Amino acid sequence: MGGIPTGILNVCSNLVRVGVTGRVISTGNTNAHINAAKNQIQQLKDLGITVTTFTSLIGNPYGLSTNFFLHKKITIAPKEDLLVLHQIYTLSTFYGYLYARRKKIPYAIFPHGSLTLYHSRDSRFRKHIAKRIFINKILNRSSLIIVTCESEFQDLSDSLKKKARIIPYANVTTRPKSSAPTGTNETMEGPNIIFSGRFHRKKNIPLILEALPAVIRVFPKVRLKLAGDGTPAERQLLEKEIEKLAITGNVDFVGWLEGADLTKFYSSGDLLVLPSFNENFALVITEALQAGTPCVVSKNVGTADIIERTGAGLVLSNLTHELLAEALVEVLTNGKRYYQNAIAKVLSEELNSDRIASMWLQAIMDLQKVNL
Repeated sequence: MGGIPTGILNVCSNLVRVGVTGRVISTGNTNAHINAAKNQIQQLKDLGITVTTFTSLIGNPYGLSTNFFLHKKITIAPKEDLLVLHQIYTLSTFYGYLYARRKKIPYAIFPHGSLTLYHSRDSRFRKHIAKRIFINKILNRSSLIIVTCESEFQDLSDSLKKKARIIPYANVTTRPKSSAPTGTNETMEGPNIIFSGRFHRKKNIPLILEALPAVIRVFPKVRLKLAGDGTPAERQLLEKEIEKLAITGNVDFVGWLEGADLTKFYSSGDLLVLPSFNENFALVITEALQAGTPCVVSKNVGTADIIERTGAGLVLSNLTHELLAEALVEVLTNGKRYYQNAIAKVLSEELNSDRIASMWLQAIMDLQKVNL
């Protein structure tokens, strides 16, 4: 669910580059969830990755499954060299932990931000109980903790930091890479400010809407294009805010995009904006940069340090609509061409696929040595 299928595809694409193959096991999905991820599943299969899914009548993020043959199905394959458990507060993590212990396989935890301070505040009591019962044991017995950015690493406890490695997502993608225009789209229809993702409250989309009137005063033809979806209540909240701010003529909902359509969408933007309250790595940033599009992000986005260090966009130190409007106007005024050298540096150095594939391979080899 969410960005995890895309993240897993990104990691597997890198591992295949260095001769590491494997399989993906997912539980807790309805048939609709599996259908929604069909593109990622097919791309995994095209890479030679075996994909096994277990359906549930009610979709859930905890890995609950009504299939009683799960253990039998996942144990018929040859013994793995390493098991990676994605997220932490899930029953599927517990399944994986028992499987690893029974088969004496070293296992790594890939928490996807679930151990950050931000997420620890959600369902605090339930998570406290889960930690006391089994989560702490799973974490302490793991061979490796994989995090994707410095901010996620800093939120780990001291004991987990000792066995953690920062391995970011790479710029490798199975989508066709498009040639992005280097100037502004203003002469065509815009300029265009783009957003891609869920309409979840943590994405802070209302702040973008609040900043837009000030941008319109400088760029009257500016378009804010929102790609993605949310619940009916989340969509209605945004629509009410748009009407209240009288910016209906400058905002477009373009729906959920995938594949070539999403690549084209990234290329059409003069900047991508992501002022989230919390964002672990944000693959959307990598995807936008691949299309040559600079980014305006909050300091709470995991890739903010890369944006700030390289100058591939701007980072908001405080989340106010005034500061966001200033940042949007600055990037639009500079134009895409201004950021192209910085973006190229990010893709060739910071998020270089060969470099990150080597980091994964080294981590796996180190675990093999320890467990000989």
